[in-house]
Amino acid sequence: MVAGCAAVALALLAPADGAHEPDGGDPRPTPLVERARSRLVQVEISATGPPGAAASLRPDDLVLKLNLRRIREFVLDVFCAPADASGERATSYGPGSYLFYFDQPHLTLAGRQRALDLAGGLVEQLIRDGASGTIVSNAGRLAVIEPATTEAPLLLDALRRLERDRTQWDFYAEQEDERVADVVELLNTGNDVNRAIAAARSHQRAEHVLTDRTLRRLAVVLGRLAEAAPPKVVLYFADALRSNPGEHYLEFFGTQLRRTTPALRAVALDTLGAGLPFDRVVNEAVAHGIRFYPVLAQGLVAPRDRTLTTPEGLSQTRTVPDSARVRFRDAENALGSLGSETGGHAFLRGESARRIAGRIEEDRACLYVASFDPAGFQLDAALRISVESRRDDVRLRARGRVLIQSERARLATRLLGAFSMERAAENGGDLRAQLIPTGFDDGRWRALLQISVPGTPLPEPVWDLGASVIQNDAVRDEVSGRLSASRPDVALVLEHELRLRPGRGEVVAVAHETTTGHVLSEHLSFDWPEPDLRRAVGGPISLLQPAPGAFLRGDRSRSSGSLAQSEADALDSSQPAALMSLVCRGSRQAGRVSVERLLAGDVVVDFPPLAFDLGADLCAQVRDVIPAESLPPGSYSYEIRVLQDGSVVHRRAREFRVAAAQP
Repeated sequence: MVAGCAAVALALLAPADGAHEPDGGDPRPTPLVERARSRLVQVEISATGPPGAAASLRPDDLVLKLNLRRIREFVLDVFCAPADASGERATSYGPGSYLFYFDQPHLTLAGRQRALDLAGGLVEQLIRDGASGTIVSNAGRLAVIEPATTEAPLLLDALRRLERDRTQWDFYAEQEDERVADVVELLNTGNDVNRAIAAARSHQRAEHVLTDRTLRRLAVVLGRLAEAAPPKVVLYFADALRSNPGEHYLEFFGTQLRRTTPALRAVALDTLGAGLPFDRVVNEAVAHGIRFYPVLAQGLVAPRDRTLTTPEGLSQTRTVPDSARVRFRDAENALGSLGSETGGHAFLRGESARRIAGRIEEDRACLYVASFDPAGFQLDAALRISVESRRDDVRLRARGRVLIQSERARLATRLLGAFSMERAAENGGDLRAQLIPTGFDDGRWRALLQISVPGTPLPEPVWDLGASVIQNDAVRDEVSGRLSASRPDVALVLEHELRLRPGRGEVVAVAHETTTGHVLSEHLSFDWPEPDLRRAVGGPISLLQPAPGAFLRGDRSRSSGSLAQSEADALDSSQPAALMSLVCRGSRQAGRVSVERLLAGDVVVDFPPLAFDLGADLCAQVRDVIPAESLPPGSYSYEIRVLQDGSVVHRRAREFRVAAAQP
């Protein structure tokens, strides 16, 4: 997403040189910012044992090692609450943050349905007493089904929406038996084992690519939990995730063939490299203190191959494969490692929602947090950690590794998380992304992209702004820039001219304030029509008002401009406004195009009709200006109607509000 970075600094209303405050009175604010940073590693440790014993540990009772080096100086905080009359424990560590993550390409159909049912039961048992839950689904696209909320009914409703959402279905795991059978059929019916090897290699590559993509998405999503309230838990639902994707295809070929066939050696090498994205997920989790509780969603199954290799096929491969057991074992191992390495637990035997929730509650019923200074240890690298109890009556469990993030890596994580997830405004402020249609030619729309942040109280704000335009799951355009101002309350606007294909797409914008570290994001969806397919169409209607601020387009900057208003914005009645759109005819349509516009509300304005003889052009711009102080406060609707031969062939409307003039 990050492209070349330009910079603009506007000296707006800066004090004159030599100006000073008289002695006495209130202190004068200055742009000086003092920062103090420290780095501290915190390791969550679950303690279990007899009542009273688990809650009485002291630092001397623990042996803490990082990369085999004994950590002798650490602070041990205890978060253990006594059991109530029913035997249940609460924890003072915090209500917790739960992420329910559905990895659709790695879910069978049966597993998908059971995962939804389990998640519903887990929401009812875990999302209480201030705990928050988020639901994310990964299929063809990564979707936030429900952002973080403490309201269990909202999460349950989101699960029902997810169940009905056909865009969040994926049949890759369900069709795995067919891919395996494809290899077996080639062994059984062909005399050339090389054809079976080629098919196995092709399927292994596809599984490798898919797993790499899904794990990269998962790692990015974890960044959104970086600032969440602890303890942080991910309920991860999958059936066929493997840290060695596609290696099971080697089971069909004997040791001698693997050694002498380049394609089979390539499969083995690929699966070794495929473990890197898996490690990236674990590292991201341990860096932010996140525990995984993976669930093998399909539950107890009897692994068996539906299609077996014939004796003739076995004579070619010189081995007796057991593909189903190997595939099932590899999936269990991957989920088990994901749980143990992050300090959580994997559920692989069809456990109920009550059993899963009970284990999570048990793990957090008595928690210790060991904090120590990691000076002398490498940053941004996984370090092995071990925690042992010197007491026989208490068992301890913690994550298997630690990753100490640098400030640069932590910022990158937050920005990637903001980029991948729905809009998230942290610590106040807002980010807007707007597309303004400006023309159509050569089968593409021309548009102006505006990314803006409002003024802030900071004396000298500096914002890094960036956006990517995504269509058909590919980044089609991107822009970034740094903007600053020398006084507070100045809007900052990054502009970029681009071209868009007709159809659906999304603009993903991210902003980072360099002084405070605030990160904002905005996701703008659009669906622009194809003029050739209709008699007449119209582009989106943009509403613009003049505004002061720092505007940057390419390498040109200015101190004022026209700012596009969102649906949520209210117009300032003391300022003029412009309503702008495009009207287009199909390439096979001839004749003049007539356009009528009507503004209705507390005041009704019927603009003079327009007539266009487009000639070789397909589109013409429609622009209507609303003078300042001409509309009283209230709600309005602006409608564009396109007529051909006296009949309306297209209409489009834009609702907006007008606010009272501000003094």
